[in-house]
Amino acid sequence: MSKEALINLRNYIQLTLSAEDLQWLFDELAPLPAQQDLKPYTLEEMRAMVEEGERDIAAGHYYTTEELLRPLFEEAGMDYDAELARAESLQYEAV
Repeated sequence: MSKEALINLRNYIQLTLSAEDLQWLFDELAPLPAQQDLKPYTLEEMRAMVEEGERDIAAGHYYTTEELLRPLFEEAGMDYDAELARAESLQYEAV
């Protein structure tokens, strides 16, 4: 995922979730188990992952933000279009 996409996701989450929901999300993500035997990727491995991603994108093998989020919103009983419009109407400072 690109840095811009991550920044937009972060901004969207910050602008749409209540303080209580943000705290819940933080609490849910914080206790992820630490894995032993972690090692950094080599430069070759990282290049291979980037190349694979670029091939997938060129072949049209990707999902748009809407394709990913709309089902989640619907599952939560929320109107994706209304929430998107509300988020887009908010002013925020891009990083």
